Amino acid sequence: MIFADKLIELRKRHGMSQEELADRLNVTRQSVSKWEGAQSVPDLQKVVQLSQLFEVSTDVLLKDELTLGQAEPIEQNAVSKRVSLSDAEAYIKHSKASATRSSIATGLFTFILEVVLLMSSQQVKETIGATLVTVLGTVIIIACIVIGTAISISNSSRSRQFLYVEEEVFKLEGEAIEIVEKRMAKFRIQFVINNIIGSILCFAGLLPFLPLNIFTSENESIVYLLIIGIVLGACIFVYNGVRWSAFRKLLAQGRSVTSGKRIGIAIERAAVIYWLITLTIYLVWSLSTLNWAITWLVWAVAAVLFSVVLGIVDSATDKFDSGGE
Repeated sequence: MIFADKLIELRKRHGMSQEELADRLNVTRQSVSKWEGAQSVPDLQKVVQLSQLFEVSTDVLLKDELTLGQAEPIEQNAVSKRVSLSDAEAYIKHSKASATRSSIATGLFTFILEVVLLMSSQQVKETIGATLVTVLGTVIIIACIVIGTAISISNSSRSRQFLYVEEEVFKLEGEAIEIVEKRMAKFRIQFVINNIIGSILCFAGLLPFLPLNIFTSENESIVYLLIIGIVLGACIFVYNGVRWSAFRKLLAQGRSVTSGKRIGIAIERAAVIYWLITLTIYLVWSLSTLNWAITWLVWAVAAVLFSVVLGIVDSATDKFDSGGE
């Protein structure tokens, strides 16, 4: 049984398309198609990744005389990469920059909602004119979308060199473990403080919507400033999440992609789904009632709850890691 046939069968066994397999290996779908068509073979590094992904030995993959029925699962914790202290520090530095870029992109996307709220304000329309408000608002919204998307794409591209943290079984060498743990302990204090600040900002953004009778049309500008707090709070939560996740991934050394790290990836995807659901609720409520000044409350509540969700997920991950050791 040749390599191409084995690859096809293993891919189908795991319910993966060629495109999904290509994404896992960071190659093009055409490359996978050529491997399965026996037109070319992957390099040694990709063969190792395939053996870990499908949990079979490289011998079974490469030796025609061995069939998949003779496959013996490889050791789940077989180390394929050793990470030095300099590598770990480079990843931590990258994660800090990535967290900053992600928070900026989040701020731009969230700020769109502030712009929409301003565009619906009768006071703003009377001050600078309805037509000008519409034109400026549209331009700002488009700019936020374009810049935010560009930042997100750039961020994803810069992260490619560190894909091994999520896709391979690695081991921290020498004093790297101790250093990473110290860095994580040091950041933990900032993590807690940031969450407190983010929560306060989000709660401040909620004040204009509470029946306190302290905000009138005369101090409408204060309302918009408070709502900006929700934007800043969301940025802080994203920054915190990215950096904390980076430390967790580094300290998940020695675990296969199918254990602790896959949970981490699932958590990140869950966060995306969380905000998509929030956006859907906001749009459905807003478009059905056209009461934009009230429906903004969805984002304030979502931002506050996201901090709680983050804590629950972190606690659940701790229990999972402890149970797997």
